[in-house]
Amino acid sequence: MKRILVVLLVLVVAVLGCSKEPKGTVVAKVNGKPITLEELQEMAGPYFFFLSEDQKKELLDQQVSMELVYQMALKNKLGSDPEVKKAMETFHRQILINKMIEKVVSERVQVGEDQVRAYFNEHKDDYRDEVKFSYLRFPTREEAQKALEKLRKGSSFSRMVKKMEKDFPGERRSGTLTVTLGDLGDSPELETAVFSLKPGKISDVVETPFGFQIVKVISRIPKKDEVKFEDVQGEIARKLQMEEQRRVFMAWLDSLKASANIEEYPEKLVGSPTGGNQ
Repeated sequence: MKRILVVLLVLVVAVLGCSKEPKGTVVAKVNGKPITLEELQEMAGPYFFFLSEDQKKELLDQQVSMELVYQMALKNKLGSDPEVKKAMETFHRQILINKMIEKVVSERVQVGEDQVRAYFNEHKDDYRDEVKFSYLRFPTREEAQKALEKLRKGSSFSRMVKKMEKDFPGERRSGTLTVTLGDLGDSPELETAVFSLKPGKISDVVETPFGFQIVKVISRIPKKDEVKFEDVQGEIARKLQMEEQRRVFMAWLDSLKASANIEEYPEKLVGSPTGGNQ
């Protein structure tokens, strides 16, 4: 396990340090190597602008630490380690896959204002509600399905939420949220499930980018102020774009499979030794 962690750490710091001489506002130097404000912003993404000054300083300290580790990795010539090379090849492969997916969906997906407005008119009432719901999140569909079966047989959803909070502290495997339509934009499948349920009802297993989830709606509270189209236009456009991107990608992937020569041997997965070439 320690060996695997070392390889992953070297991979992470190699990625952080493999770019050319950075351009931008220098916020630190580590043995002469600059760290820029733009690098920190890229690491944190859109959340950077919501960080406090102390949190930004903590982020900078983390980057300084990673740069120190990276420099030591170079000094110890860990880049020539076979496991590191293999991990880098895997990472390079994943980058190419992601860029190909991005190319496919960006060239074929366009969401117009008429589509956005039609969605708003159809779901206008949902934008007037705040929905409170509890959720359970699992890494596999099998685990989620087993939990759903227990719930359908009478197990308490709230007790299962508390148990998972205790069993997996800090992992956000369960909890309770209050949202309005658009707040779950990163997971349109989950948002659809939440806003289609009546209070007290439990969803089926929902596949999301963050795992397999089950939700139970606790309440729907009407908001006093009516939501205007202009206030949610951007949220709706992002939601529709994500849904259309997924649809386009799956159709493209199905066409690839139809024209490819694919052979699978699932029977060899059962009882096969880890790492074995049977």
